[in-house]
Amino acid sequence: MGDFARGLVVPFFAALFPAVWYINRDVASEHHSPEPSTSNIVLSIVAALVGAVVIAVVGSLVVRALCRDADRPWLRRVLVPDRRSLAVYGVLILGLLGWSLTEMAGLGPSWLSAVLEPVFYLAAVPLLLLGPIAIHSYPAVVLGLALSAIWLSILSTVVAGVLERRLGSASEWGHRT
Repeated sequence: MGDFARGLVVPFFAALFPAVWYINRDVASEHHSPEPSTSNIVLSIVAALVGAVVIAVVGSLVVRALCRDADRPWLRRVLVPDRRSLAVYGVLILGLLGWSLTEMAGLGPSWLSAVLEPVFYLAAVPLLLLGPIAIHSYPAVVLGLALSAIWLSILSTVVAGVLERRLGSASEWGHRT
């Protein structure tokens, strides 16, 4: 996977997390306009995915320009993660997906939600830190949700580095970067 494709991942989820929150908020709200239906929900999800892809492409181009500067290797590691970091990121995203489907959509066994809840709490750290502001401000909620995607990338990079040190070279536990 090339730099451009790897650079799409974090901006994609930074855009998708707030969009999914808005969809869930609208579905869970008692005051609907228009009334939620399966077709409206599916249309909202498709629109969120398309919007996230567009934002990811623009975000990847911006990240690419920012990461050209040799003074910012940390920015590149977080926003253009290597394969090992992407693998850890993927596990965290799948954990969030599993939690969301069981907790918010009611799909799957309730015990799975309890097992996956720590992944949710890990991802929610930026939102929790913005909590006092987010209580009264939708932009702060959106910012917290977008920062959660970046926070997960930071965690993934750290965990991948720890695993590499513990398990040896990349060829011993996965793919090369």
